[in-house]
Amino acid sequence: MKLGPALITYPGLWGYSRIEGYPVSGDVSSPFGPRTPFQTDAGMTSPFHSGIDIPAPGGTPIIYPGERGLVTAEGPAMTGAGNAVFINDVASGRTLLFAHLQPGAHVGVGQWLNRGQVVGQVGTTGASTGTHLHFGVTIPNLPTVVSVNTWFGYETWADPFDFFVHTIENTEVLQEPAPEPHVLVDFIHSSILALALYPPNDIGAALTELGRRVAYLRTII
Repeated sequence: MKLGPALITYPGLWGYSRIEGYPVSGDVSSPFGPRTPFQTDAGMTSPFHSGIDIPAPGGTPIIYPGERGLVTAEGPAMTGAGNAVFINDVASGRTLLFAHLQPGAHVGVGQWLNRGQVVGQVGTTGASTGTHLHFGVTIPNLPTVVSVNTWFGYETWADPFDFFVHTIENTEVLQEPAPEPHVLVDFIHSSILALALYPPNDIGAALTELGRRVAYLRTII
């Protein structure tokens, strides 16, 4: 089967999902949303996971999944992200975060990337217990990130699967094997959390997000 930008299957090795294609191929080991903090060499992790973790061998190329994006910040961060790259994805209006990359510059600030180009290589820098990619996606139309030490509040992050399903053409979500019940519970839980973070005066955006999530849920059950 032609993979396209991403092929998502359920369940993966860790009981969540498996991604084939962009940005790296692997089984999601930690989903978006609340989690129990744990200790790493660089300190404790956050109680809220602002993206998804995809374990992969060190040095695995990380492929840009958006249509076209501008690198706005890159380098070693003090926030636990290790070597990180922030890219403004033009088509979706979102900022994409690629964290824990191997040391060394891979792309430069001001560089434009098209889908399929290499962002960097999988590493284990920062608050990390093994080689993996942390892939984060913000809600649309936030101010441009100009430093890798920029801190976003929990309410600014979105579930990366929204980006896959709603902003990347030809993403495929396979229904077989059917998702385990706990996978559905995890998705519903993260959706409730994400919707609760919308401010009361932005009910229109919250309803739009709810509609997208309901449509996505129908593709996996």
